[in-house]
Amino acid sequence: MQIHKVKKAFVKFRCRSCHTRDEIPTNLPQFVPLPFDSFKFFRFPIFIVLKAFVLYFKAVSLRSIRDSLNIKVSHVAIYKWILKLSCFFSILVPVDAFKVHGDETVVLFKSKKYYVWFLVDHETNLIVAWHVSKYRDMGQVKILLEVLW
Repeated sequence: MQIHKVKKAFVKFRCRSCHTRDEIPTNLPQFVPLPFDSFKFFRFPIFIVLKAFVLYFKAVSLRSIRDSLNIKVSHVAIYKWILKLSCFFSILVPVDAFKVHGDETVVLFKSKKYYVWFLVDHETNLIVAWHVSKYRDMGQVKILLEVLW
């Protein structure tokens, strides 16, 4: 995704291939001090680091995140923030969480491309859900997840 528009209250992102759009508000809530000592080694305030973390998981590129934060920071630093916070938030995930991995592959049938989407269980490596489509976009992923749930 790339930055499409920057407004006072939000930043609009747009996907280059499927042109889906997403808005991220720029007005952040007031800073709430967190009791965790693991956050004290960040150079920037934690709400900026958390904003970058949320943007990353909304499929925004690291350089687009850097541009939307309006601070002087490298994309490598943002990547390191995400690694640190991912380790921290992995502690909060329940042990009995249902984990699946997604994958897609291309199949040629009568000289036409079709995409086969799979969801595979993490523990047993069994296929939990699958979906065949002509397109490779987020709409097909949503259909696959609806089949699962």
